[in-house]
Amino acid sequence: MGRGCSSHKHTAGQDQHAKSSAFKPAADSTHDWIGPPNKLSNIRPITYHVPPEETALERRLRMLRQQTETWNHEFWAHQNVTFSKEKEEFISSQLKAKGMAARDEQGPASHGTLSLSRSPETLWWDPTGTDQNP
Repeated sequence: MGRGCSSHKHTAGQDQHAKSSAFKPAADSTHDWIGPPNKLSNIRPITYHVPPEETALERRLRMLRQQTETWNHEFWAHQNVTFSKEKEEFISSQLKAKGMAARDEQGPASHGTLSLSRSPETLWWDPTGTDQNP
Protein backbone atom coordinates (compact mmCIF):
# COMPACT_ATOMS: atom_id res chain seq x y z
CA MET A 1 0.00 0.00 0.00
CA GLY A 2 2.95 2.36 0.38
CA ARG A 3 3.65 5.03 2.91
CA GLY A 4 0.95 6.69 4.94
CA CYS A 5 -0.31 7.48 8.37
CA SER A 6 -1.60 4.43 10.18
CA SER A 7 -4.68 6.37 11.29
CA HIS A 8 -5.63 7.19 7.68
CA LYS A 9 -7.85 4.60 6.06
CA HIS A 10 -7.85 4.43 2.28
CA THR A 11 -11.35 4.20 0.86
CA ALA A 12 -12.68 3.68 -2.62
CA GLY A 13 -13.52 6.82 -4.54
CA GLN A 14 -10.88 9.03 -3.02
CA ASP A 15 -10.36 10.68 -6.38
CA GLN A 16 -12.82 13.26 -5.10
CA HIS A 17 -11.45 15.00 -2.06
CA ALA A 18 -13.69 14.21 0.92
CA LYS A 19 -13.28 17.62 2.55
CA SER A 20 -13.70 19.80 -0.55
CA SER A 21 -16.58 22.20 -0.88
CA ALA A 22 -19.68 21.51 -2.95
CA PHE A 23 -18.38 23.93 -5.58
CA LYS A 24 -17.02 22.22 -8.68
CA PRO A 25 -15.06 24.14 -11.33
CA ALA A 26 -16.11 24.06 -14.97
CA ALA A 27 -15.25 20.90 -16.87
CA ASP A 28 -12.90 22.84 -19.16
CA SER A 29 -10.90 24.24 -16.21
CA THR A 30 -7.17 23.57 -16.45
CA HIS A 31 -6.14 24.55 -12.91
CA ASP A 32 -6.58 23.40 -9.33
CA TRP A 33 -9.20 25.36 -7.42
CA ILE A 34 -8.48 26.45 -3.85
CA GLY A 35 -11.37 27.26 -1.53
CA PRO A 36 -11.69 29.34 1.63
CA PRO A 37 -10.20 27.99 4.87
CA ASN A 38 -12.20 25.35 6.71
CA LYS A 39 -13.63 26.71 9.98
CA LEU A 40 -12.24 23.87 12.08
CA SER A 41 -8.88 23.07 10.51
CA ASN A 42 -8.02 26.38 8.79
CA ILE A 43 -6.91 24.25 5.83
CA ARG A 44 -7.98 25.49 2.41
CA PRO A 45 -9.68 22.68 0.46
CA ILE A 46 -8.31 22.01 -3.00
CA THR A 47 -10.28 20.67 -5.95
CA TYR A 48 -7.58 19.14 -8.11
CA HIS A 49 -7.54 19.44 -11.87
CA VAL A 50 -7.45 16.04 -13.55
CA PRO A 51 -5.87 16.30 -17.01
CA PRO A 52 -7.64 14.29 -19.72
CA GLU A 53 -4.53 12.22 -20.42
CA GLU A 54 -3.27 11.89 -16.84
CA THR A 55 -0.41 9.40 -16.61
CA ALA A 56 -0.21 6.77 -13.89
CA LEU A 57 2.58 8.75 -12.19
CA GLU A 58 0.59 12.01 -12.32
CA ARG A 59 -2.45 10.20 -10.91
CA ARG A 60 -0.34 8.73 -8.09
CA LEU A 61 1.04 12.16 -7.23
CA ARG A 62 -2.45 13.70 -7.24
CA MET A 63 -3.81 10.91 -5.05
CA LEU A 64 -0.94 11.31 -2.56
CA ARG A 65 -1.55 15.07 -2.44
CA GLN A 66 -5.27 14.48 -1.79
CA GLN A 67 -4.53 11.93 0.94
CA THR A 68 -2.05 14.31 2.56
CA GLU A 69 -4.56 17.15 2.44
CA THR A 70 -7.25 14.93 3.98
CA TRP A 71 -4.89 13.83 6.74
CA ASN A 72 -3.82 17.44 7.42
CA HIS A 73 -7.44 18.57 7.59
CA GLU A 74 -8.44 15.80 10.02
CA PHE A 75 -5.33 16.32 12.17
CA TRP A 76 -5.68 20.10 12.46
CA ALA A 77 -9.46 20.00 12.94
CA HIS A 78 -8.96 17.58 15.84
CA GLN A 79 -6.05 19.62 17.28
CA ASN A 80 -7.94 22.92 17.05
CA VAL A 81 -11.14 21.55 18.58
CA THR A 82 -9.20 19.85 21.39
CA PHE A 83 -7.17 23.00 22.06
CA SER A 84 -10.28 25.20 22.22
CA LYS A 85 -12.03 22.79 24.58
CA GLU A 86 -9.02 22.46 26.88
CA LYS A 87 -8.44 26.24 26.81
CA GLU A 88 -12.00 26.86 27.98
CA GLU A 89 -11.65 24.21 30.70
CA PHE A 90 -8.38 25.82 31.86
CA ILE A 91 -9.89 29.31 31.94
CA SER A 92 -12.90 28.01 33.84
CA SER A 93 -10.71 26.20 36.39
CA GLN A 94 -8.53 29.29 36.88
CA LEU A 95 -11.58 31.50 37.40
CA LYS A 96 -13.05 29.04 39.90
CA ALA A 97 -9.72 28.83 41.75
CA LYS A 98 -9.80 32.61 42.12
CA GLY A 99 -13.42 32.59 43.26
CA MET A 100 -14.75 34.15 40.08
CA ALA A 101 -17.66 32.91 37.99
CA ALA A 102 -17.16 31.66 34.47
CA ARG A 103 -17.62 34.20 31.67
CA ASP A 104 -20.88 32.64 30.44
CA GLU A 105 -22.41 32.81 33.92
CA GLN A 106 -21.53 36.46 34.51
CA GLY A 107 -22.69 37.98 31.26
CA PRO A 108 -21.10 41.00 29.61
CA ALA A 109 -22.28 43.66 32.11
CA SER A 110 -20.60 42.11 35.14
CA HIS A 111 -17.04 42.40 33.81
CA GLY A 112 -16.84 46.02 34.92
CA THR A 113 -17.21 49.14 32.85
CA LEU A 114 -14.86 51.56 31.19
CA SER A 115 -16.24 55.07 31.47
CA LEU A 116 -15.24 58.15 29.52
CA SER A 117 -16.28 61.44 30.97
CA ARG A 118 -15.83 64.76 29.24
CA SER A 119 -12.02 64.69 29.04
CA PRO A 120 -9.47 61.91 28.42
CA GLU A 121 -7.72 62.68 31.73
CA THR A 122 -10.72 61.34 33.64
CA LEU A 123 -10.73 57.90 32.07
CA TRP A 124 -11.42 55.35 34.81
CA TRP A 125 -12.20 51.69 35.25
CA ASP A 126 -15.01 50.50 37.49
CA PRO A 127 -14.55 46.79 38.26
CA THR A 128 -17.94 46.60 39.99
CA GLY A 129 -19.80 47.73 36.88
CA THR A 130 -21.83 50.33 38.79
CA ASP A 131 -20.57 53.35 36.80
CA GLN A 132 -20.09 55.53 39.87
CA ASN A 133 -17.27 58.01 39.33
CA PRO A 134 -14.91 57.97 42.39
